[in-house]
Amino acid sequence: MIIEWLEKELHEHIICAEEIYVASGLISKDGAQKLIVDLKENEVAKWEDVHIIVGIDMPTPA
Repeated sequence: MIIEWLEKELHEHIICAEEIYVASGLISKDGAQKLIVDLKENEVAKWEDVHIIVGIDMPTPA
C-alpha cells in the first residue's frame, strides 16, 4: 500500500537527515507520534535544524 511505502521512505530519510523540513496541511495524532519517534532516532540533526509547519484549522468539524 502507498502509505506503508511512504512511511518507510520518510523513516529512512528522517533518521539520517542533517536538516529536516516538514510542512503539512493536517496531521493525525498517529502521524505526529511516528514523526517524533523518527526524529528521536536521528543522531545527525540538531533540534534547531528541525522545522515543522502544520495547519491547525480543520476544514470539517472534528
